[in-house]
Amino acid sequence: RDAALREASQLGQIPAIEVTENQRQILQRRSQVVDAERGLQLTAIDLSLFYRDTAGQPLLAAQDRVPPALPATSTLTQEQETEDQKRALTLRPEIGRLAEQKQQTRVDVRMAENDRKPAVDLGLGFTTDNGSGTILRGPNEVKASLRFELPFQRRAATGKLRSAEAKLSQIDQRERFAMDQVVAEVRDAASAVRAAHERARFAKDEVTVALDLADAERERFRLGDSTLFTVNLREQAAVEAELREVNAVSDYLRAITAYEQATAALLANP
Repeated sequence: RDAALREASQLGQIPAIEVTENQRQILQRRSQVVDAERGLQLTAIDLSLFYRDTAGQPLLAAQDRVPPALPATSTLTQEQETEDQKRALTLRPEIGRLAEQKQQTRVDVRMAENDRKPAVDLGLGFTTDNGSGTILRGPNEVKASLRFELPFQRRAATGKLRSAEAKLSQIDQRERFAMDQVVAEVRDAASAVRAAHERARFAKDEVTVALDLADAERERFRLGDSTLFTVNLREQAAVEAELREVNAVSDYLRAITAYEQATAALLANP
């Protein structure tokens, strides 16, 4: 385009300022490319903290590792969200920790209840004398005994029982709140995924329309029915639409990551 504009300016078909304006656009876009390359390098440096070789040394991801196209997005069905809620309630560590505390407290309750109960011991014995001495004990004997003990002071056991029951009730309430919190987190994460998917879908459609408009405007300019200023506006609008699509897909990927964290998906598939 720059060459064509210079030739048109030399022929007197357009003013020289059109060439200057186009040169300004070229410099601006080259600067934007430099900024984008810097962003890519910064991202590779940040990633190197987690992306390492077999010796544990950080690796800088090469530019050819960048995907050639943006990944596709998808929404979540209500059935999938419901199943993921059940999985989260099963695998989330805070729920498991409270379940273990509840089990331990139930043992304390049973021990306290047992300490308050009377003790009944039944004994049964059999004796016989098979010796060769001169004095024999007599015929074989069968002895039975029954011992009943009732604790005189049961206040300590009762106090332990009340304390264990109160602790169990407290853990039940904490567990219910934790489960409600997990379900709320899954719902919020699912809502974010759906919203990000819709944004990415609309952004993709916007890019298609913006690119078509830019192509049409360039054709009009070639035929002499448009101006360089309008062409630049259309192209800039297309670039901004593409950037919005990139941001929307990035938000979607972050939302998916947060959803997998909320539903404990990585624990289900280590």
